[in-house]
Amino acid sequence: MASHGPEGRVVIRIATGALCTLLADLALTTAPEDGADPQLASVLLYTDRGYPDPGEPGVSDILVGVSTNRRVAGHVFAGSDGQMTPMLWPVAKVAQVIAVFKPKLKGNKEHGVIITRDTEHVTVQEDPNLFDDGDSITFKLGDIETYPHKLTELIADMPTSRKSRDLSSLLDQPKPRTDFYAVDLALLVKIATGRKSVIETFRLDQDSRILVRIGDYWRGWIRPVPYEQGSTKVGRHAYEPEGDVYHPDLPGTGVDVPDPYAPTEKEPVAATGAAVDPVLPLGADDGGEFFVDPAEVEQAEATS
Repeated sequence: MASHGPEGRVVIRIATGALCTLLADLALTTAPEDGADPQLASVLLYTDRGYPDPGEPGVSDILVGVSTNRRVAGHVFAGSDGQMTPMLWPVAKVAQVIAVFKPKLKGNKEHGVIITRDTEHVTVQEDPNLFDDGDSITFKLGDIETYPHKLTELIADMPTSRKSRDLSSLLDQPKPRTDFYAVDLALLVKIATGRKSVIETFRLDQDSRILVRIGDYWRGWIRPVPYEQGSTKVGRHAYEPEGDVYHPDLPGTGVDVPDPYAPTEKEPVAATGAAVDPVLPLGADDGGEFFVDPAEVEQAEATS
Protein backbone atom coordinates (compact mmCIF):
# COMPACT_ATOMS: atom_id res chain seq x y z
CA MET A 1 0.00 0.00 0.00
CA ALA A 2 1.24 3.46 -0.84
CA SER A 3 2.47 5.82 1.85
CA HIS A 4 0.92 9.29 1.85
CA GLY A 5 2.46 12.54 2.89
CA PRO A 6 1.24 16.16 2.91
CA GLU A 7 -1.99 16.74 0.98
CA GLY A 8 -2.33 13.02 0.38
CA ARG A 9 0.61 12.85 -2.02
CA VAL A 10 2.44 9.52 -2.32
CA VAL A 11 5.88 9.51 -0.69
CA ILE A 12 8.85 7.25 -0.10
CA ARG A 13 11.18 7.67 2.84
CA ILE A 14 14.74 6.45 2.39
CA ALA A 15 18.16 6.96 3.94
CA THR A 16 20.12 9.55 1.98
CA GLY A 17 23.20 7.33 1.80
CA ALA A 18 21.19 4.43 0.38
CA LEU A 19 19.53 6.66 -2.22
CA CYS A 20 22.77 8.30 -3.34
CA THR A 21 24.57 4.96 -3.63
CA LEU A 22 21.70 3.47 -5.64
CA LEU A 23 21.52 6.47 -7.99
CA ALA A 24 25.29 6.67 -8.46
CA ASP A 25 25.48 3.01 -9.49
CA LEU A 26 22.58 3.38 -11.92
CA ALA A 27 23.97 6.58 -13.45
CA LEU A 28 27.05 4.66 -14.56
CA THR A 29 24.99 2.44 -16.85
CA THR A 30 22.82 5.10 -18.47
CA ALA A 31 23.36 6.40 -21.99
CA PRO A 32 24.62 9.95 -22.59
CA GLU A 33 21.91 12.53 -23.21
CA ASP A 34 23.47 13.62 -26.51
CA GLY A 35 24.18 10.11 -27.73
CA ALA A 36 22.50 7.75 -30.17
CA ASP A 37 20.04 6.47 -27.53
CA PRO A 38 18.72 9.55 -25.68
CA GLN A 39 15.71 7.55 -24.44
CA LEU A 40 18.16 5.51 -22.36
CA ALA A 41 19.60 8.60 -20.61
CA SER A 42 17.33 7.94 -17.65
CA VAL A 43 16.98 5.78 -14.55
CA LEU A 44 13.82 3.76 -14.00
CA LEU A 45 12.79 3.73 -10.32
CA TYR A 46 9.96 1.74 -8.74
CA THR A 47 9.02 0.15 -5.44
CA ASP A 48 8.36 -3.45 -4.46
CA ARG A 49 8.32 -5.74 -1.45
CA GLY A 50 11.49 -7.75 -1.02
CA TYR A 51 14.59 -8.49 1.01
CA PRO A 52 16.80 -5.41 1.47
CA ASP A 53 19.05 -7.47 3.71
CA PRO A 54 19.47 -10.99 2.26
CA GLY A 55 20.63 -12.23 5.65
CA GLU A 56 17.41 -11.24 7.40
CA PRO A 57 14.03 -13.01 7.13
CA GLY A 58 10.84 -11.22 6.19
CA VAL A 59 9.99 -8.79 3.43
CA SER A 60 9.77 -5.02 3.58
CA ASP A 61 9.49 -2.05 1.23
CA ILE A 62 12.33 -1.56 -1.22
CA LEU A 63 13.22 1.03 -3.85
CA VAL A 64 14.42 -0.62 -7.06
CA GLY A 65 16.25 0.96 -9.98
CA VAL A 66 17.17 -0.15 -13.50
CA SER A 67 19.25 1.52 -16.21
CA THR A 68 21.02 0.59 -19.42
CA ASN A 69 23.22 2.15 -22.08
CA ARG A 70 22.43 -0.77 -24.44
CA ARG A 71 25.84 -2.42 -23.87
CA VAL A 72 25.55 -2.76 -20.09
CA ALA A 73 22.54 -2.86 -17.77
CA GLY A 74 22.19 -2.54 -14.00
CA HIS A 75 19.53 -3.49 -11.43
CA VAL A 76 19.93 -2.48 -7.79
CA PHE A 77 17.67 -2.01 -4.77
CA ALA A 78 17.72 -0.60 -1.25
CA GLY A 79 15.47 -0.62 1.79
CA SER A 80 12.91 2.19 1.95
CA ASP A 81 9.51 2.98 3.42
CA GLY A 82 6.50 3.42 1.16
CA GLN A 83 5.20 2.33 -2.22
CA MET A 84 5.01 4.36 -5.43
CA THR A 85 4.21 3.82 -9.10
CA PRO A 86 7.21 3.55 -11.49
CA MET A 87 8.93 6.75 -12.57
CA LEU A 88 11.68 7.70 -15.00
CA TRP A 89 14.36 10.10 -13.74
CA PRO A 90 16.50 11.88 -16.38
CA VAL A 91 20.17 11.21 -15.68
CA ALA A 92 20.92 14.95 -15.42
CA LYS A 93 18.41 15.19 -12.58
CA VAL A 94 19.91 12.09 -10.97
CA ALA A 95 23.26 13.89 -10.91
CA GLN A 96 21.64 16.95 -9.31
CA VAL A 97 20.01 14.89 -6.58
CA ILE A 98 23.36 13.28 -5.73
CA ALA A 99 25.16 16.65 -5.79
CA VAL A 100 22.66 18.26 -3.40
CA PHE A 101 22.10 15.47 -0.90
CA LYS A 102 25.33 13.49 -0.73
CA PRO A 103 27.14 16.34 1.12
CA LYS A 104 24.44 16.10 3.80
CA LEU A 105 25.96 12.80 4.90
CA LYS A 106 29.10 14.50 6.19
CA GLY A 107 28.86 14.20 9.93
CA ASN A 108 25.34 12.76 9.73
CA LYS A 109 25.19 9.22 8.37
CA GLU A 110 21.55 8.95 9.52
CA HIS A 111 20.37 11.71 7.18
CA GLY A 112 17.11 10.88 5.39
CA VAL A 113 15.03 12.21 2.51
CA ILE A 114 11.51 11.78 1.24
CA ILE A 115 10.51 11.38 -2.41
CA THR A 116 7.11 12.87 -3.24
CA ARG A 117 5.32 12.00 -6.48
CA ASP A 118 2.76 14.38 -7.94
CA THR A 119 1.59 13.14 -11.37
CA GLU A 120 4.33 14.20 -13.81
CA HIS A 121 6.70 15.69 -11.25
CA VAL A 122 8.73 14.38 -8.35
CA THR A 123 10.26 16.19 -5.39
CA VAL A 124 13.22 14.99 -3.33
CA GLN A 125 13.60 16.81 -0.02
CA GLU A 126 15.11 16.44 3.41
CA ASP A 127 12.78 14.50 5.69
CA PRO A 128 10.48 17.08 7.33
CA ASN A 129 10.23 14.84 10.40
CA LEU A 130 13.93 15.49 10.97
CA PHE A 131 14.48 18.93 9.47
CA ASP A 132 12.12 21.93 9.71
CA ASP A 133 13.70 23.62 6.71
CA GLY A 134 15.89 21.86 4.21
CA ASP A 135 16.91 21.56 0.61
CA SER A 136 14.62 20.11 -2.02
CA ILE A 137 14.64 19.45 -5.77
CA THR A 138 11.58 19.22 -8.01
CA PHE A 139 11.75 18.07 -11.62
CA LYS A 140 9.63 16.63 -14.40
CA LEU A 141 9.66 12.87 -14.92
CA GLY A 142 10.51 11.18 -18.21
CA ASP A 143 8.05 9.31 -20.42
CA ILE A 144 8.01 5.63 -19.42
CA GLU A 145 6.35 4.72 -22.73
CA THR A 146 9.63 5.49 -24.51
CA TYR A 147 11.69 3.24 -22.22
CA PRO A 148 12.33 -0.51 -22.72
CA HIS A 149 10.04 -2.56 -20.48
CA LYS A 150 11.83 -5.93 -20.67
CA LEU A 151 15.18 -5.04 -19.10
CA THR A 152 14.65 -6.91 -15.85
CA GLU A 153 13.64 -10.08 -17.70
CA LEU A 154 16.91 -10.02 -19.63
CA ILE A 155 18.83 -9.41 -16.40
CA ALA A 156 17.05 -12.21 -14.53
CA ASP A 157 16.96 -14.95 -17.18
CA MET A 158 19.90 -16.96 -18.42
CA PRO A 159 19.97 -17.81 -22.15
CA THR A 160 17.55 -20.65 -22.88
CA SER A 161 20.25 -22.93 -24.25
CA ARG A 162 22.08 -22.87 -20.93
CA LYS A 163 18.94 -22.89 -18.77
CA SER A 164 17.79 -26.15 -20.38
CA ARG A 165 21.04 -27.97 -19.64
CA ASP A 166 21.45 -30.57 -16.95
CA LEU A 167 23.84 -28.73 -14.65
CA SER A 168 24.63 -31.84 -12.64
CA SER A 169 26.58 -33.18 -15.61
CA LEU A 170 28.93 -30.18 -15.41
CA LEU A 171 29.84 -30.25 -11.71
CA ASP A 172 33.38 -31.43 -12.43
CA GLN A 173 33.82 -29.26 -15.53
CA PRO A 174 35.16 -25.71 -15.71
CA LYS A 175 32.35 -23.35 -14.74
CA PRO A 176 31.26 -20.18 -16.57
CA ARG A 177 31.30 -18.01 -13.43
CA THR A 178 34.49 -16.01 -12.87
CA ASP A 179 35.13 -13.84 -9.79
CA PHE A 180 37.47 -10.83 -9.64
CA TYR A 181 38.60 -8.30 -7.07
CA ALA A 182 37.30 -4.88 -8.11
CA VAL A 183 40.71 -3.28 -7.58
CA ASP A 184 42.26 -5.68 -10.11
CA LEU A 185 39.59 -5.07 -12.74
CA ALA A 186 39.93 -1.32 -12.24
CA LEU A 187 43.56 -1.49 -13.38
CA LEU A 188 42.58 -3.17 -16.65
CA VAL A 189 39.74 -0.72 -17.22
CA LYS A 190 42.12 2.22 -16.73
CA ILE A 191 44.62 0.77 -19.21
CA ALA A 192 41.93 0.01 -21.79
CA THR A 193 40.37 3.45 -21.38
CA GLY A 194 43.70 5.14 -22.03
CA ARG A 195 44.37 2.96 -25.07
CA LYS A 196 40.77 3.20 -26.33
CA SER A 197 40.69 -0.56 -26.69
CA VAL A 198 38.53 -3.47 -25.65
CA ILE A 199 39.66 -5.86 -22.92
CA GLU A 200 40.21 -9.28 -24.51
CA THR A 201 40.27 -12.16 -21.99
CA PHE A 202 41.30 -15.77 -22.51
CA ARG A 203 40.09 -18.13 -19.80
CA LEU A 204 40.74 -21.78 -18.95
CA ASP A 205 38.73 -22.19 -15.75
CA GLN A 206 37.69 -20.32 -12.63
CA ASP A 207 40.99 -20.85 -10.79
CA SER A 208 43.68 -20.34 -13.45
CA ARG A 209 45.12 -16.96 -14.34
CA ILE A 210 43.35 -15.30 -17.26
CA LEU A 211 45.45 -13.95 -20.11
CA VAL A 212 44.56 -10.44 -21.23
CA ARG A 213 45.20 -8.43 -24.39
CA ILE A 214 44.44 -4.72 -24.64
CA GLY A 215 45.07 -3.11 -28.00
CA ASP A 216 48.06 -3.99 -30.15
CA TYR A 217 50.78 -3.48 -27.54
CA TRP A 218 49.54 -4.57 -24.12
CA ARG A 219 49.56 -8.18 -22.93
CA GLY A 220 49.17 -9.42 -19.38
CA TRP A 221 47.08 -11.53 -17.05
CA ILE A 222 44.67 -11.18 -14.15
CA ARG A 223 44.16 -13.62 -11.29
CA PRO A 224 40.55 -14.57 -10.57
CA VAL A 225 39.22 -15.13 -7.06
CA PRO A 226 38.92 -18.92 -6.76
CA TYR A 227 35.89 -20.81 -5.51
CA GLU A 228 35.28 -24.52 -5.01
CA GLN A 229 35.48 -26.74 -8.04
CA GLY A 230 33.55 -30.00 -8.36
CA SER A 231 31.45 -29.21 -5.30
CA THR A 232 27.69 -29.49 -5.07
CA LYS A 233 27.77 -26.64 -2.55
CA VAL A 234 28.48 -24.25 -5.42
CA GLY A 235 25.71 -25.79 -7.50
CA ARG A 236 23.67 -23.62 -9.84
CA HIS A 237 25.26 -20.40 -8.60
CA ALA A 238 28.38 -21.26 -10.61
CA TYR A 239 26.24 -21.08 -13.77
CA GLU A 240 23.86 -18.20 -13.14
CA PRO A 241 23.86 -15.22 -10.76
CA GLU A 242 22.49 -15.49 -7.26
CA GLY A 243 20.22 -12.73 -5.98
CA ASP A 244 16.74 -11.33 -6.46
CA VAL A 245 15.54 -9.36 -9.48
CA TYR A 246 12.37 -7.32 -9.02
CA HIS A 247 10.19 -6.65 -12.08
CA PRO A 248 8.32 -3.33 -12.45
CA ASP A 249 4.62 -3.12 -13.29
CA LEU A 250 4.84 -0.51 -16.04
CA PRO A 251 1.95 1.09 -17.92
CA GLY A 252 1.51 0.46 -21.64
CA THR A 253 3.80 -1.71 -23.74
CA GLY A 254 6.93 0.43 -23.77
CA VAL A 255 9.50 0.01 -26.51
CA ASP A 256 11.77 -2.85 -27.49
CA VAL A 257 15.24 -3.13 -26.05
CA PRO A 258 17.47 -1.30 -28.56
CA ASP A 259 19.09 -3.48 -31.20
CA PRO A 260 22.30 -4.66 -29.53
CA TYR A 261 24.01 -5.12 -32.89
CA ALA A 262 23.26 -1.68 -34.30
CA PRO A 263 26.52 -0.20 -35.60
CA THR A 264 28.13 2.67 -33.74
CA GLU A 265 30.16 5.37 -35.46
CA LYS A 266 32.55 5.98 -32.60
CA GLU A 267 33.75 4.50 -29.34
CA PRO A 268 30.91 4.44 -26.78
CA VAL A 269 30.98 7.02 -24.02
CA ALA A 270 29.33 6.68 -20.62
CA ALA A 271 26.97 9.30 -19.20
CA THR A 272 29.81 10.55 -16.99
CA GLY A 273 31.89 11.32 -20.08
CA ALA A 274 34.39 8.55 -19.40
CA ALA A 275 35.15 6.20 -22.26
CA VAL A 276 33.97 2.64 -21.75
CA ASP A 277 34.66 -0.53 -23.65
CA PRO A 278 32.03 -2.24 -25.77
CA VAL A 279 30.94 -5.52 -24.24
CA LEU A 280 28.33 -8.13 -25.07
CA PRO A 281 25.19 -5.96 -25.22
CA LEU A 282 22.15 -6.48 -23.06
CA GLY A 283 19.71 -8.89 -24.65
CA ALA A 284 22.23 -10.59 -26.91
CA ASP A 285 21.62 -14.33 -26.67
CA ASP A 286 25.10 -15.79 -26.68
CA GLY A 287 23.82 -19.36 -27.03
CA GLY A 288 26.07 -20.34 -24.13
CA GLU A 289 29.24 -20.14 -26.21
CA PHE A 290 30.37 -16.76 -24.91
CA PHE A 291 30.79 -18.15 -21.39
CA VAL A 292 31.38 -21.88 -21.94
CA ASP A 293 33.70 -23.68 -24.33
CA PRO A 294 31.70 -25.15 -27.27
CA ALA A 295 33.09 -28.62 -26.57
CA GLU A 296 31.72 -28.39 -23.04
CA VAL A 297 28.31 -27.39 -24.40
CA GLU A 298 28.25 -30.37 -26.76
CA GLN A 299 29.25 -32.74 -23.97
CA ALA A 300 26.56 -31.31 -21.65
CA GLU A 301 23.85 -31.56 -24.29
CA ALA A 302 24.86 -35.12 -25.15
CA THR A 303 24.53 -36.24 -21.53
CA SER A 304 21.43 -34.23 -20.61
